[in-house]
Amino acid sequence: MEYESNSDVQELFPLIFEQNSKIPFQQFNKFQRIDIYKNFPKLIGNSFVKWINKQKEIQGAIGIQKLIKQRKESKQANFKIKDLQELCSDEASKQVFQEFILDEFFLKLIHSNKIEDSFSYVAGISNYYSAAQEPEKMKSNYLTRQLFTDLLNNTH
Repeated sequence: MEYESNSDVQELFPLIFEQNSKIPFQQFNKFQRIDIYKNFPKLIGNSFVKWINKQKEIQGAIGIQKLIKQRKESKQANFKIKDLQELCSDEASKQVFQEFILDEFFLKLIHSNKIEDSFSYVAGISNYYSAAQEPEKMKSNYLTRQLFTDLLNNTH
């Protein structure tokens, strides 16, 4: 779909533009768009561990237990894509991770005082949700960054 101007996009997504009125859409530069995914696996991993600690004990979830152990060993674990791949190594962990990504993570970003533009993370959230089915395909944030950059470039 081609858009004639930025106002066409604003008409389609009025709530998003109201929410993000601090940073006009035209002022996003390439580096701002790409930098949001720089520590995305770390953001997901830390958020997931905090969420899982509030849940009931999950039996048979080996991947989750490894991630929790890694977080306990370090105050602020620096989770990487490899850690999220290992998290999805067993079916129980994979299902809980997908539940978190689908039902909880975006809401957490919306309510976070550290995240100004939660909508910018939609492509990454979608990428990690689908990659949880095939963890070996979680190779890089490059595809997520590229998809988001292409999406923004096609909207003006």
